[in-house]
Amino acid sequence: MGEFDVIRVGQGAANGRLARCIRESEAGWLFYSPTGTAYHIFAEEAERLARQGEAAIERSTRNAILSRKLYRAMIPLAFAILLTDAFYLRLEGEFAGLETGPFIFTCMVIGSIVLAMFHPLLAMIYRGTGFILWQAKIAHNLRRQRRGGVSSAIEARHMRFNLFRILSMAALVPLVFRLAYYFFVVPVGHYREYFGWADLALAGVFFWAAIPAFLIDHTHRRRKWLD
Repeated sequence: MGEFDVIRVGQGAANGRLARCIRESEAGWLFYSPTGTAYHIFAEEAERLARQGEAAIERSTRNAILSRKLYRAMIPLAFAILLTDAFYLRLEGEFAGLETGPFIFTCMVIGSIVLAMFHPLLAMIYRGTGFILWQAKIAHNLRRQRRGGVSSAIEARHMRFNLFRILSMAALVPLVFRLAYYFFVVPVGHYREYFGWADLALAGVFFWAAIPAFLIDHTHRRRKWLD
């Protein structure tokens, strides 16, 4: 995929979320938990936590790329199983694995195709889950240190969400599953009977919301916040 890697592109959204999690306010630096509770932190802690968050996001991105390499390796491995099966058949005249070899080959190829289709979505879920766990761990430590006590007015004023990002993901997930349904279930040549306005609406919402979502994440990464 070259430089345009969907996993790397999604990393910008994760960094934008990190920028919304750690921010400066009139009450000082704040760290927000996944539930939206703000905790007081020091300026040096904010810098350290930002580096930790970026490292966690980069680590999850590398793991997602590694998992992509693993499922790509399933197809040559499947061919190796099939060739080994054929070799023993030719050598021995008969081989107990004759029936299992093609079956394993077919399952691995189909499994690789399924993972290839869903891998970008799974990578986003994996990275988002990892970030939430990290965020919850930091918030738990701050709560144990009694770092809360941020006034509700300040907490609410400086808490932000990228609503366009949420909307685009809410449209993307059902769209991916509907397209997978068409690919694996609907008979070839009958797509027009099942593909309808709902799919066009989901695709339209996703692309319409993705552009401002990207711009908002970019602004947050650059300015730390958009007040």
